[in-house]
Amino acid sequence: MSSLTVQPCSAPAAVDSPQPAGWKASLDLHFVRSDGCTKLVRPVHSGPLRVQRPFYPEGRELSHVYVLHPPGGIVAGDELRINIAVAQDAHALLTTPGAGKLYRSAAGVALVRQSLSVARGASLEWFPQETIAFNGARADMATRIALQSGATFIGWDLICLGRPRAGEIFSSGALRTAVELWRDDLPLWIDRGLLAPHADSARDILRQPWGLHDSPVLGTFFAVPASANDGAHESGQQLLTLVREQWSEVLAAAVEHSTTRRCSVTLVDGVLVCRYLGHSTEEVRALFMKLWALLRPLLIGRAICPPRVWNT
Repeated sequence: MSSLTVQPCSAPAAVDSPQPAGWKASLDLHFVRSDGCTKLVRPVHSGPLRVQRPFYPEGRELSHVYVLHPPGGIVAGDELRINIAVAQDAHALLTTPGAGKLYRSAAGVALVRQSLSVARGASLEWFPQETIAFNGARADMATRIALQSGATFIGWDLICLGRPRAGEIFSSGALRTAVELWRDDLPLWIDRGLLAPHADSARDILRQPWGLHDSPVLGTFFAVPASANDGAHESGQQLLTLVREQWSEVLAAAVEHSTTRRCSVTLVDGVLVCRYLGHSTEEVRALFMKLWALLRPLLIGRAICPPRVWNT
């Protein structure tokens, strides 16, 4: 497959005119390996995006960092841009202290752009908590993960349409999404979607069986081994075999009550991908945590160490 010259995830979607004024925020984080320690260097931020100091619950080689957005939610006109770079042989885990929220917008869109890069011999674990799209929200979200050969990545993407527990369905608004994985400038996984209700029920992706089938919670889990290109498929196949051998146990441990969820696990160009479609953010997090516990020792050489902020 030849390298593509187009760089997706860079241009905002078309919006209503005029676009409302809003918060403009950016965060740039660089992790480097120095004296056996992964250090956060040259952090730059503007607007309401911050990080706490790095934590080292697993030792100095692997840094845990929490990305903070003090307003807690975004509305039309807001723009959040996050850039994370993990240099050679550095190791980082990033998460958020709570769910992101996309609030109702009368016009315009909220824009979220996340760019993650991981160098040879480095690893990044990317575990933001779920994004909740309130009824009437309009947003354009894109995440691009760029890996070098020899880089390891584990991460997830969680979306909840509406607020199921409050009885709120996503009956108006639109959410444009894109998640991309690249290795050495070649695409491994490109997933784009437009989640919006349609006046014609037969064409409504949110309701129809060929779409989300009235399931408001979507989740995708990724695991990318550090193998070079020629060995990526073999390493990924080993991960897939392991997960499928233990799938019934993983699912039984994570899912106790729901009978309305759908899950799948597959291998795409050496990338292990698990998809979830259901009704519970607690359920999808439990499922993905079990996958993390199963795969992390093989990919990172460590047992899982859940961030303390998840317990608050």
